[in-house]
Amino acid sequence: MFSFFKQNRKNVQPAATELKANLEAQADALITQGNQLEDAGKIQEALDLYDQALALIPDYWRAYMNQAIAYDALGNAKQSVELYKKAHTANPNVYATCYNLGRALNSTQGSDGQAEAQKLIQDAIKLNPDAADAWFILAKYTGAMRTNQRSIRQHIPCA
Repeated sequence: MFSFFKQNRKNVQPAATELKANLEAQADALITQGNQLEDAGKIQEALDLYDQALALIPDYWRAYMNQAIAYDALGNAKQSVELYKKAHTANPNVYATCYNLGRALNSTQGSDGQAEAQKLIQDAIKLNPDAADAWFILAKYTGAMRTNQRSIRQHIPCA
């Protein structure tokens, strides 16, 4: 009798993984459609699709990221920063969440957000050391406006 329960418990794990993958694929399809609408200038329609993606997977960092980009395009920096924060909280180990939040904080909060922005850009560089855009922003932060990465590396603690 107990072997029946053990056997069925083993079958639940793959089903849950498959369901999660299916939901993620559906959410990604909505995000892709939203990106196409956004490219066509239909930003509000894109935001509606990003909301639908979040309805499928609450706290999905990709949906938050795309919402933030859309609000940024609408000129709503405050909403954009809040959504970048949600994306970063949902997945802080992705280059884009670190970089975009750092960039947004720097542009919206000036010197008040510069320390946090600089740390986020440093985190982005740790995740993708070849990201020239992040190196450029870090150089602006440190005043080192040089193309030589070795001069900037001193500002990033080694992991």
